[in-house]
Amino acid sequence: MKVSGHVPATMSDGRPWPKISIVTPSFNQGQFIEEAIRSVLLQGYPNLEFMIIDGGSTDDTVEVIHKYEQWLSHWVSDRDRGQADAVNKGWASSSGQILGWLNSDDVYAPRALCALVEAWCKAGKPALVYGDALSTNVFLQPHAKKIMNGYSLEAMLLGKSMPQPAVFIAKNFFSQVGPLDEGLHYALDFEFFLRAWLHPGSQSFCYVPKVLAYSRRYGETKCQTGGASHARENVNVLRRMWQDHMGGYHISRRWRKAFAVAMGRQSIRYLDSGNILEACRVLCEAFMWSPRIAQNMAKPFGRLVIEKLRRRPPRWMAG
Repeated sequence: MKVSGHVPATMSDGRPWPKISIVTPSFNQGQFIEEAIRSVLLQGYPNLEFMIIDGGSTDDTVEVIHKYEQWLSHWVSDRDRGQADAVNKGWASSSGQILGWLNSDDVYAPRALCALVEAWCKAGKPALVYGDALSTNVFLQPHAKKIMNGYSLEAMLLGKSMPQPAVFIAKNFFSQVGPLDEGLHYALDFEFFLRAWLHPGSQSFCYVPKVLAYSRRYGETKCQTGGASHARENVNVLRRMWQDHMGGYHISRRWRKAFAVAMGRQSIRYLDSGNILEACRVLCEAFMWSPRIAQNMAKPFGRLVIEKLRRRPPRWMAG
């Protein structure tokens, strides 16, 4: 394969490139995985460990992997316990100083790895490095740019998620934060990044003002199809984080407002999936944290409830 652009044998200051370990979890993504693989290999990064952990795909995924196996550090195709299990396996066995996770339907931007490593070393090897990302359609045509400058835990709670493929973690920090929660199907990255931002090491997080990845958004992705199940996991994660890390009721008004907004957003997600009862319950929790915020969110919420009932009235309203 021809590498896109020349990468020098050493960094700009003469130091050797630190090893990066990239893990790609996959299951039946044969239509996309070749682009993901090539986006990693064509970085031309001199000190790369690249692993593919496939969950026993039944499409042409394995055929594609075979095509590139001479450039892979390791790959396996066997039944696993899901995406979190696959990433955990790869990261736990990795030998790199920096860890990356690229889903099989996403791709890295050209020279992303060199850019993040230069920033990581310049910033004193922080616990986590993150950059901007482009959201694209299934054909990798961009339709939105996620700019992460000024990002914070509060921003996450207020609804701005981290662009997962544009986030890279120091191996020693992963050992401190712990593995992804394998009991989660939809909120695994949300929960992991929340834990990371709540860790004291978050003070060293470093932002790279560059697009590092392209993330596909299409009808079959988990974030588009999760509905009430996705909302349920997010709500449970928020409840757990509040109880374990945020100090219960004795907490600043700022964080109470942030949690109220986060729960209000999940109530809307429940409502969009047609689960009006759970939506109301979660909105009531938002009132517990910040009555003013929840009251403001309840105004459009009420209109949405009426709209849902008009479309599909419950049995007790029928007839």
